[in-house]
Amino acid sequence: MRAYVQRILSAAACLGVVLSAPAVSADYHVYLTCSSPTYALGDSVWFVWRNDTDSTLTADYVPPYDIYTLDGELVFAGPYPMEYDLDPRSEVELFWDQLGMFGNPTPPDDYEVRISYVFNHAPPYHVVADTFRILPQTVAHDVDWGAVKAVFR
Repeated sequence: MRAYVQRILSAAACLGVVLSAPAVSADYHVYLTCSSPTYALGDSVWFVWRNDTDSTLTADYVPPYDIYTLDGELVFAGPYPMEYDLDPRSEVELFWDQLGMFGNPTPPDDYEVRISYVFNHAPPYHVVADTFRILPQTVAHDVDWGAVKAVFR
C-alpha cells in the first residue's frame, strides 16, 4: 500500500500535478520517546507516541510500530492491518514484549522503534523514531554470606 501511494505521488510530480497537503498547524510536533535508553533482557520496552499537532495521525497497523536493528533489519512489525489513530493533542503509551515476528525472543542489541503515519488519512507518510538497547542478562552468583558479614565487621 505504501509503495503504491509513493508511485502515485511520483507520477503526479512528474506530470506537474499539485497535490494539496493536509492542514497542519504551524507548531508541527510528533514525538516517539522510549521510557528508558536501556532495558533488561525479557523486560517490556515502553515508549510514548505523542501528537502535538491539530491533526489526527493514522498508522496502518496494530500495534502501530515497527522494531528494527540499527543495521536496518526488521525485527517486529505490527501484524494486524487496521488503522490506528492518534487524536490531535494527545499521546498513547505503547510497549513491545521483545518478541520477534515469529514469537522468538530477540537478542541483546541496539534497536530502533519506528512509527510510520499520515495526517488525516492523507499521504505522504512520515516516520518518527527513537533508539534503545537491550542489555544481556546478568548471571546471578551465589552469595557467600560469611564474606559479606566479614566486610561489615
